[in-house]
Amino acid sequence: MAIFLTGDCHADFRKIYNFADRMELNENDYIIVLGDMGLFWRNDRKDADVFIRDFEERYNFNLYFVDGNHENFKILNNLIIDKNGMGYISNHIKHLRRGCRYNIDGKDILTIGGADSVDKFRRVEGLSWWREEEITSKEIEAIAAGHYDYILSHSCPLSIFEENKMYLCTLGNIVDDNDEEFKKTNIQLENLLQKIDFNHWYFGHYHVDLHLDDKFTCLLNAFVELK
Repeated sequence: MAIFLTGDCHADFRKIYNFADRMELNENDYIIVLGDMGLFWRNDRKDADVFIRDFEERYNFNLYFVDGNHENFKILNNLIIDKNGMGYISNHIKHLRRGCRYNIDGKDILTIGGADSVDKFRRVEGLSWWREEEITSKEIEAIAAGHYDYILSHSCPLSIFEENKMYLCTLGNIVDDNDEEFKKTNIQLENLLQKIDFNHWYFGHYHVDLHLDDKFTCLLNAFVELK
C-alpha cells in the first residue's frame, strides 16, 4: 500500500496514467492531487463523465484530490458524501473536502483546498470562475487545533509565500504583488498555521516542484510518497 502526492492536473491526466502504469498501482494504492484537478469544469459534466468511465474501466487504484481554484464548485459542493466524509464521484475517485480530517493508511491528514485566482477578472462567474474557491474564516475556525501528520492544500500560508516569493511567484506579472485581493486564501492559511502542528505540509498551485524546507513542499509534476 502506498500514497503518492502530485500537483495540478488542469484536466490533463496523462501524468496520472503514466505514473500508475509505471508503478503498477492497484486497489491498495492512492494518488492524491493537490488541487486544480480540473475533473469538473463544464456544467453538463460531459468531459468528466468520459474520464470517469475510462478510469474505472482501466484502473482500480484510488484517485483522490483536494479542490483548487480552477474547479466547478457548483458540482463539487453537491456531490454525495460517502461514509468516510469524502465527496463520492465513483468507486475509486473521491474529493477530499475542505477542512476535513481523514485517516488514510493510518496517516492523520487534514485537507484544506482552495486558492485565489489571479486571473479572475478575466473569467465569468459560474462558467469559468467560482467564488467558493476562496477559503473563509469560518472554514478555518471550524478546524480543530492540534497535531496532524500531514496537511494537504492547494495554496500555502502567507508567510511561506512571502519567504519563498522568488520561487513561487510564477504568476507575479499578472497582478500587483501587494494587492491583498489575491492573497485572501494565503491569509486564511496563515491563520490555520498558527493553530496547528504537523509533520509536513504539501501544496500545489504555484506550478513548480520545490522542497522549501523540512516542513513545506510544493508539487506540480513530481510524485512524492507519504511515508
